[in-house]
Amino acid sequence: MVEFEDSYWNLTTGVNTGVDATIDNALTADTNAQVLGPFAGDAGTVQRRAHHTVVVPPAYVPLFLTAPLPPRQACELVRAQIVADGRDAACEPLTDYLRLALTIVNTGDTESPIAIAPPMAPLADNFLLDRRHTILQQDFPALNTALASIHQNQIANLTLTLNLTAYLSHSDTKCQHRR
Repeated sequence: MVEFEDSYWNLTTGVNTGVDATIDNALTADTNAQVLGPFAGDAGTVQRRAHHTVVVPPAYVPLFLTAPLPPRQACELVRAQIVADGRDAACEPLTDYLRLALTIVNTGDTESPIAIAPPMAPLADNFLLDRRHTILQQDFPALNTALASIHQNQIANLTLTLNLTAYLSHSDTKCQHRR
């Protein structure tokens, strides 16, 4: 479990970013560019705000899990998929986040205005580990070693019952044929 501070959900101040055509043209013109800007109200720009943390729709989560994505690759890959899916309006918070991740505010900046320290996962204590183990055993009973011997005995008893039933029915069939 990770605790997100309230500030992670705050909106950035307004930042001038390129419109999609401006971003695409700039990235095409400079294949080595990892950030864009600063934009000072130039033509082909718009002022945007985004949260420092954004929810990624489930359809796009695999794109982020394949490998760490620098802002440029994330913007190109994810935005292209969102456009291809026709979900521009529904995913606007994510695309605004990606545009801001790609943009610097001042010449010489190395981080975007949405950059923040990532949340830290708490250290696991015995209570947390025991609780997680209990949940896993409830969801996956096969992991519970104490139940394994009980399950084996149940399987053995069921197998014995099936074998005995099959033997008796086979014996009854033989007896009926002899009559």
